[in-house]
Amino acid sequence: ALACATRISDTLRRNGTPLYIRIVVPTMFLAVQWKTHLLQWAEALEIQRSDIGFYSGERKDPTDRKIMIYLVNSARYTFARHLYERIHQGGIVMVIADECHHYTSRENRKIFSFVPLLTPDEQTRYFALGLSATLHLQDGEDVLTSAIGPLLFTYDLYAAMEHHVISRFLLYHVAIPCDDETRKEYEELTDLIHRYYARGRRFVSPTLTPGTSAYYRVVRQIAAASQGDSRLWAQRLLSVLYKRKNLIHNVPDRLACTLALIDRLSVRTKIIVFCERIRQSEILFRLLSATWPHKVSLYHSALVSEERTRSLQRFNEGETRILVCCKALDEGFDIPAADVGIIVSGTSSTRQRTQRLGRILRRNEGKLISSL
Repeated sequence: ALACATRISDTLRRNGTPLYIRIVVPTMFLAVQWKTHLLQWAEALEIQRSDIGFYSGERKDPTDRKIMIYLVNSARYTFARHLYERIHQGGIVMVIADECHHYTSRENRKIFSFVPLLTPDEQTRYFALGLSATLHLQDGEDVLTSAIGPLLFTYDLYAAMEHHVISRFLLYHVAIPCDDETRKEYEELTDLIHRYYARGRRFVSPTLTPGTSAYYRVVRQIAAASQGDSRLWAQRLLSVLYKRKNLIHNVPDRLACTLALIDRLSVRTKIIVFCERIRQSEILFRLLSATWPHKVSLYHSALVSEERTRSLQRFNEGETRILVCCKALDEGFDIPAADVGIIVSGTSSTRQRTQRLGRILRRNEGKLISSL
């Protein structure tokens, strides 16, 4: 992305025209990571630290800077206006949409609402590039292609391994026992879910198979937008599904198994532990800290910004060797030294599994193979 920006910037510079770069990210730690990379490209882009600004809930820099990094949650209602004004006034803008699969939802796609307003002349002053490691075009192909453009390039996991861009890896599936009481409750909830599926034939197209992501997408739409019996049915189904998921995520042996796995690993191993619930991550953090004091970091969205920054810094710098986190670090987190990932709990989403695997695949000196 930065190589593309440099190429465009160099071409424009010959005519004395500046390029305004606008980067959209889903999380604050990704925003900080982008700033680090931008500073490494400062000479090529002919920028200084003061040329880079942030636009988030905590910080809103003046938007006339050469480079602005926007947090999507804070940018939904301002990003489009800022860009339209910049282009309308004769400016040339390049948008880099990082983790662009996030920007197809009903709310997030508002950042692109300026695109249909551009005149043919203004369109020549708008460049865009989307990045994603887990792009499923069926989720919103029309949104991304109209706002950013067509799919240009794909690069799969196996090609990356062959070219030594990422490390080789092993996947381990670890089975854990489930006590009788939990199993009974699980079976009761599953039976109730199937009864709701049967009732749902009145509200959901028979072409959609219960249990699939497409089916659940429709159920969530009914729960949010419909009225009467259909809405009540959808809300109750989602509630029971959440109870069953919560039951599965909190099986006590998940934590016991995690502790046993880490106990068997070398003390030189850098480990990222992924949880689905904040409470579970905090319990695990306390248990691990009791065995490895001052060697464990905790990161989740409920911590204040300074605590999150310090946790990542300590792990990055090798002060701690185990990082316990929740979904906030599923994407884009760049830690080359991490070589083991443990998923304590997660969704059935292929996207989440792929993203979590990606956190331990960065190449690093001395790292021969990664394990998940």
